[in-house]
Amino acid sequence: MLASSAALTVLVLAIFGLVARHREPSRVAVPAGDFEMGAADGDHDERPVHRQHVERFEIDRREVTLSDYARCVAQGRCTKAGTFHAACVVKASISTEQPINCVTYQQATAFCAFRGGRLPTEAEWEYAARGSDQRVYPWGSAPPGKNVCWPRKQVCRAGTSHGDRSAFGLRDMGGNVAEWTASPYCDYADSKRCKPGVRVTRGGSIDVPDQGYLRAAFRDWVKETDAGYNLGIRCAY
Repeated sequence: MLASSAALTVLVLAIFGLVARHREPSRVAVPAGDFEMGAADGDHDERPVHRQHVERFEIDRREVTLSDYARCVAQGRCTKAGTFHAACVVKASISTEQPINCVTYQQATAFCAFRGGRLPTEAEWEYAARGSDQRVYPWGSAPPGKNVCWPRKQVCRAGTSHGDRSAFGLRDMGGNVAEWTASPYCDYADSKRCKPGVRVTRGGSIDVPDQGYLRAAFRDWVKETDAGYNLGIRCAY
């Protein structure tokens, strides 16, 4: 019996080690590269399509979760997320692994600094979403299927929508929540023509009206002092 128990222990440890080795790392290393940014058949602010170079960087594989953000609040490095809407996860979460939402640009920036990172630029975000093969959506050219977190009344657990996997293996870049970037909202044709006091947000969300908003080239803007139940965080490094 003792020998059997020892053999069982060895087997359990071996299985645990195998699972650990196959667990996806929390960050994805994106190599330096060039890609065509924007979409000729997209919205007016996605044009003109232009060649963009991105230096090597790392980025979170999944969106920042409520439990991630709570650790920052507990250590006094972040302020509490908003509770102004029924879908704010701090107010109505059924899982601490749902993506944090209802945070402003300043709160998103503070969290990424706490994690030792920063918000991605919109060029980094788009490249991480679509790679260099000009895919329409982060997962490819096919319309969104059932395994994308859209449309929904409630956000999904971060990283669990297996149909929403980007060129470099990032999760939820099409659906779930949109994400803050570090970039000011400027025209592609004239980088000096910018909307003051706002930042680019990237990615679709649970409440967008049609699948076009889930495209990798789609861009939007939000005031730095505003927050949304459909807007969250992904950090770069």
